[in-house]
Amino acid sequence: MDEKREYYKVLTAIWKLFKASMEEVSSITDAYDPKWLRIVADFETIYKDAPREIKPYANDMMLVHVKALEDMWRWKK
Repeated sequence: MDEKREYYKVLTAIWKLFKASMEEVSSITDAYDPKWLRIVADFETIYKDAPREIKPYANDMMLVHVKALEDMWRWKK
């Protein structure tokens, strides 16, 4: 396994999903909104598809980005 390539693939996938989700979260009002559930499921898929050796990294990055998105809709002004 080319570890650098795998880390890059995971981070790129997370960044693309994060960037695409940023605009969507402005209309989310609760944790059971179908849009929110789909976004979280998409992040979980990235984690699940990550190679075993980098799953801890994929999990941590997933959680950081999901939390940032949650803060955007939960604490919006």
